[in-house]
Amino acid sequence: MRTYLAGLLAVFGSLCLVAGFDLWVARALVTPAAVEDFGEEVLASPGARSAIGRELVARVQHDPERFAALVKAFGEDWEDDSLQIALLAVQTAEFESEFRATVAQGNEVAFEGGSSITVDGLAAIGAIETELDADIVEVLPLLPPSFFIVTDEIDNVNVRRATAARDAAYAPMVVCLLVGGAAIAGAGWITRSVTPLAIASGLATIVAVMQWVAVSVIRADVLVAEESVLNELVLDYVTGRIIRWTLLLVVLAFLPLAALAFAAVLGEAMGRRELAAAETTVPSGEIGHIRADDLPGLDRLV
Repeated sequence: MRTYLAGLLAVFGSLCLVAGFDLWVARALVTPAAVEDFGEEVLASPGARSAIGRELVARVQHDPERFAALVKAFGEDWEDDSLQIALLAVQTAEFESEFRATVAQGNEVAFEGGSSITVDGLAAIGAIETELDADIVEVLPLLPPSFFIVTDEIDNVNVRRATAARDAAYAPMVVCLLVGGAAIAGAGWITRSVTPLAIASGLATIVAVMQWVAVSVIRADVLVAEESVLNELVLDYVTGRIIRWTLLLVVLAFLPLAALAFAAVLGEAMGRRELAAAETTVPSGEIGHIRADDLPGLDRLV
């Protein structure tokens, strides 16, 4: 009965610890630091920058006023010319600075109650004029300065819901971690052995690996289905971080099991060494060669 109860506690404790870790990951993704980290990851990838440039050109088509100005300035070649401008601009240091400012505004909208984000691309455009084709530079002044300044009103209802969920997850996270640790410790106390720890470690490792596989599969399907480049980058960042932290969970869960296995192997090796040492202390055959001089008084007994 005690062994059965200890096994149940070990299983329950391992699941609680995994759930607590998952809640910690979810909370860590809804923070200003995570948003800043996402921005730095985008800036570190030339491919991600280029994707943003293409997204900006695509969005112009959904703004009638800007699209009309673009066609008026560049004519039928508006798409090729605007792509050249955008792809060069997003690789500049000026864009990097403006993107960081945009991320800061995004944090304000998300976590401090802001309502709009303004992106000013004039500095980036000015930095690439020497790299543009001559015909593009010639007609570029036809676009008004306001063309490169975009202000978006942000509906942060979903973000507020996410932050509310993050705050609500704190208490369950703490409870899961404390209860999980206490359950495994209790199982060890009942059995007076490390077997419950080995069970909990093995089960947590299996669950973490299953989570890692599931998130990897979902990540591929979600990214293929996503049409917005910006949303795709966000989802790629979020799922990538979940996968990375899940791998960390796999390592952390497996460490106790690996340590116990190593201790068992080391203990067995040391036991064999001590046994071998004991066997060589009195060599076999020496007992039959004891001389009378070795045992005082033996001659009198004889």
